Amino acid sequence: MEMRKKMLLSQQDIEQLKRHIADPRFAHIWNATKETADKIAEYGSVAFPTDTMEIWYVYRNRSIDLGMALLATGDARYAQAAHQVLHELAHRDVDFWQGPHYPNRPRTQIVDGVETLVGELETAQLTMGVSLLYDLAYEALSEEDRSLAISLLQKFAHPLLGASVRFQSKKWVMNHLCVISVAWLMALNLMPEDETREADLHLATHSLDLWIGNMESDGSYGEGYHYWGYPVNCLFFAMQVLKNTKDAHLDHEGRIARAFEWAIYHQAGISVEKGYEKPIAAAVNFHDCPRFFQMEAPEALLFANITGNPVAQWYLDHFLIADLDRPTESLHIYWHRVDSLLLALYRDDQRSLSPAQAGYAGARCFFDTGYQFLRSGWDMETDLVFAMESGGGTRSRSHEHHDRNSFVVYSGGELFIADPGHSCYRGKRHNTYDTQTKAHSTWAVDGKNQCLNYLEMGMIATEARDFTSYNNAAQPTQQLHPEISLMASQAKRCYEPAWQDYTRRAFMVYGEYLLMWDSVETDGQEGKLECPLTLNTRDGQMEIKEEKGALRLVRPRSELYVAMAAKDDQITLYQEPGILHDAYHIRPDEAVEGKEGSATRLVLSAKGKAVENVMLLCPLKHGEEAPSFQAEFEGDEIRVTVSLRGHVDHFTLNKPEMRFQRENGARYIF
Repeated sequence: MEMRKKMLLSQQDIEQLKRHIADPRFAHIWNATKETADKIAEYGSVAFPTDTMEIWYVYRNRSIDLGMALLATGDARYAQAAHQVLHELAHRDVDFWQGPHYPNRPRTQIVDGVETLVGELETAQLTMGVSLLYDLAYEALSEEDRSLAISLLQKFAHPLLGASVRFQSKKWVMNHLCVISVAWLMALNLMPEDETREADLHLATHSLDLWIGNMESDGSYGEGYHYWGYPVNCLFFAMQVLKNTKDAHLDHEGRIARAFEWAIYHQAGISVEKGYEKPIAAAVNFHDCPRFFQMEAPEALLFANITGNPVAQWYLDHFLIADLDRPTESLHIYWHRVDSLLLALYRDDQRSLSPAQAGYAGARCFFDTGYQFLRSGWDMETDLVFAMESGGGTRSRSHEHHDRNSFVVYSGGELFIADPGHSCYRGKRHNTYDTQTKAHSTWAVDGKNQCLNYLEMGMIATEARDFTSYNNAAQPTQQLHPEISLMASQAKRCYEPAWQDYTRRAFMVYGEYLLMWDSVETDGQEGKLECPLTLNTRDGQMEIKEEKGALRLVRPRSELYVAMAAKDDQITLYQEPGILHDAYHIRPDEAVEGKEGSATRLVLSAKGKAVENVMLLCPLKHGEEAPSFQAEFEGDEIRVTVSLRGHVDHFTLNKPEMRFQRENGARYIF
């Protein structure tokens, strides 16, 4: 009899799983996997009393952990637990399978002219959990349990997800389509053959190819690191299933390669933060992405194993095998994290290259989404990282913020100037603060929102727009050179009425410091012109010191020196309470959600309706002498001199041309 092909693991993978559970490198992963399996066996459910999220959000990943523990040990307790986990869905109705009654989770759609029940992300989670538990635990399940799993997929998963895929693949191609198509593909692979199965499998894979073809312009790639991460997390399972069961690939899978670079540029470094037992991955977050975020095992394994990217293997070593911390109560930890995959699928002999070894530049602009990055290196410990969101492609959708030309600064293992981040969708703060221009490090008059009228509302079909406007997009530019790089973004059209000018430029000089130059001229509208900077004081471990007309921001691992000058001394500074979120949760008021005063806002307030301002952002070691910073404004020209660590740099800045010269060193014209 031909051996049944497992969807997720080959026989070699299972043998490696059994070896790795005894390998000290994987001890923390195996201990966590076994702890989860033991709890499932204790409670007879994947839902634990301590959970702050419902069963939909834990079903897939805990089912995988249970299946992995069962394969590794053959423990009868885990086989009984698998029986119980399948049976906990046996008495659930279709309303439960459709998930929570959220405003952006439509329960019916018009599919082929008929109003039809549809499933969404939560349906997909249950479906993937049932499918993967069946797949991993197959040999230990009774015929009754196997039949139950298949009947659940036939009764609920197949009709709900099939209808939703048929609708979404014609109406909108976005991250939700990827997730539901992955789950439907899994269910179809397990269901008995009938006259429609091959056509359904074709539609599921076609829909995944549609999403991959659109992932750079839909509601995921441009919406932020988190909203890229989750569909790619699920995509890994589809690609693994196709490889193992059919030796097949998605037609467009080659297009995902570039997206890995987009993701890794978001990874600022590895931070040590009060309230976390171990170091934690920090991301330069824009839109609806948490500030503590990393790729998890499925995403990294997709690139390391399936596309053979050696930088992804490096990422596995530095961010997953290294055992970093995560914000415990967050959507990320429940939906994304499934480390037990590494026990079976980490390849010991895979080639590993750091981003520096692979030749990843220190400066990068992704013009389609407007994400721009300047970084001094790739060691993730001492890097200076500057990121600016210009939204040049305006291709994001429902998760965008009104944040054009906003920036963040991370240096020496510390986040200094932050994006406020993302709180709960269903809390008031998300709409009243998180997404607003007034919350971001960009200029506004009286805190009014930028006019981004191409925003869509999400999953309600009647709210989608026929046309997306690019007329009011910001325009990113970037010039890269060995010692000095320049990024710029023109955001004058992001306001209504459009401003005369809003150009924000940032130079990174020899990886040592940043010089920013803002040129702002509104349309003459009355009001206070201000730009707030959100300082990372959430953990109470930043000291803000005034020093000779400048500020020294002191955090436990490093410091940031901030000095500025404006034409006609037109800018004053003041401080006020702000908000900074660690991560986000489905429910409001969880521990990861920042409250008023969880950050300090340093507000640049301008006199008049125009600004010419330069700002020095210089990382320092503790106690290191501050740089000398001088700026002279004469007509349309600004002359800046920066003296630091024995070097003297001169900038001559005007609108048509910018010059840089290091005394006895390099010269550049921009």
